[in-house]
Amino acid sequence: MSKSNALFYLSLLSVVLSIAIWAGIVNVSAPENAKLTAIFVGLWAPTLMSMSNRYKA
Repeated sequence: MSKSNALFYLSLLSVVLSIAIWAGIVNVSAPENAKLTAIFVGLWAPTLMSMSNRYKA
């Protein structure tokens, strides 16, 4: 698997993880900050996508 593909799939995973944290499916250490944690994880997706494009051959 190329670095570009790995980063692309990680970006998709970050979106799914963000939704799971927001919905309460995944427990976080501080439940009162779950929505902020979900937003933070969701913001990884654009960064990982841009890195994926950067390493595209």
